[in-house]
Amino acid sequence: MYQPSLSFFRSVVHPGLRRIEAKSIKNSSTPATVYRLWLEAGGEKAPRSLIVKRIDPNWPEDPLGHEREMRFYAYLLPKLDIPQPRVYYAGEEPGTGQHLVIMEDLSRSHYFPQPAHIWKQAEIEQILRTYARLHAAGELALSVEKDLDWLFHRHEKRLQKTAGDLPAMVA
Repeated sequence: MYQPSLSFFRSVVHPGLRRIEAKSIKNSSTPATVYRLWLEAGGEKAPRSLIVKRIDPNWPEDPLGHEREMRFYAYLLPKLDIPQPRVYYAGEEPGTGQHLVIMEDLSRSHYFPQPAHIWKQAEIEQILRTYARLHAAGELALSVEKDLDWLFHRHEKRLQKTAGDLPAMVA
């Protein structure tokens, strides 16, 4: 079970933290686990909970995979003019080699449907509008970036291989 470092979280979230309790809420399709952290800080103005994505650096077939989300949250997201959670930290976890994204827990103000949710057309249209805004804003933000190698999708080589095999598959 993940045991967050109280001293590290004091340095990046709030100096008055006294206790942290972690609960795994999702295993990602990537080598990562998402946790909800419950925080205790006495009478201090600190968040009551946070979301932490802990990303393993060992990704099969994708040497930059462990950095993709961390870099998105650290460098790209702040440049986008879209609604977003507060990101407290995106970087390497001291002493572990794992990458962390520590962000605001939006579960008190936003609804997150279960994976089996049957989407209504209006919901799908809103999701597509949001994705379109994200990609349009992202393209503008990326136009000033010089190092974009980290963005390449982890499946790109497999897709290229499959695309190369397509003529043989249909012949």
